[in-house]
Amino acid sequence: MRTAVAAGVLLVAICVVLTWLPAGVGLPLDRLPVVAQLTAFRVHIAVLAVAAAVVVVFVRPWLAVLLGVVGSISVATVFPQSTGPIGTGVANLRVLTVNVGADSAHVEPLVDLIWQFQPDVIAMPEASAAYAREVARLVGHGFDVFDDTIGTRSVATAGATSLLIRSSLRPAVPVARLPLSLGTVTATVTVAGQAVNVYAVHPNSPNLGSEATWDADLAALVQPCRSDSPTVIAGDLNATFNHSRFRELIGSGCRASGGTLSRLTGSWPTSVPAWLGVRLDQVLTAGPSIVSTEVWTVDVSGGQHRAVIADLVVG
Repeated sequence: MRTAVAAGVLLVAICVVLTWLPAGVGLPLDRLPVVAQLTAFRVHIAVLAVAAAVVVVFVRPWLAVLLGVVGSISVATVFPQSTGPIGTGVANLRVLTVNVGADSAHVEPLVDLIWQFQPDVIAMPEASAAYAREVARLVGHGFDVFDDTIGTRSVATAGATSLLIRSSLRPAVPVARLPLSLGTVTATVTVAGQAVNVYAVHPNSPNLGSEATWDADLAALVQPCRSDSPTVIAGDLNATFNHSRFRELIGSGCRASGGTLSRLTGSWPTSVPAWLGVRLDQVLTAGPSIVSTEVWTVDVSGGQHRAVIADLVVG
């Protein structure tokens, strides 16, 4: 029983650290080793605390109340953070993003997905130039391919990011590259007579020893979030609404696509159901005259990430 009580107290402590200290007190503890990783699973830990409250209610009522209250508040505070405007009107720009896991996602099913949803812009973190060109070839004519690799060029590494854009959108690359540590592709497209900035991004993951790089990569996204032109930021952000740095992006002007439930639907890992995963992959919009209307989260064979597809209205 002492072990159970200790475990319950530990759950309470974790919920407090993940919920109140980064957001309420303003301490950036969610950028520290271990805490950064745990923060992505804040809802899961909070739900576990509530479940534990039910288990110990007849044995340690005081602990059950503590677990239930702290866990419930931790869950409830996630939903206001993930709310935001949903646009209306006829979508005229469809964006797909999928982390293909160092070219490990099977090409043919991905091509089938592209044929099914007919996206105009496809952001592919961890896709080498060769992989992207093969996807474009199988899809058929009509896409321009752009790529950026940190490290050995055109080799399948986590540092590669590729971007496919329909040629009819007249893609160009005058937008300055963002100073991220992994591959980042920037371009402009023309939609409804307006120039739209497009960023395919992949901030570093907060692995042990990489937290500072991860934090700097996310901070670099603040600049496009403050854009005064229609902007799309798509990719594997390696952060969730639970992370204070991601909420800074929202506070800087970026808008997540879709409604609350779609914004919380897990895109990683594909080894668990979407409701049990975490939402690392995003299509964000910023600036005037652009808003999302609908979002889908779809499995991709062979990959560890689900694809996120967003309909946007420009104009």
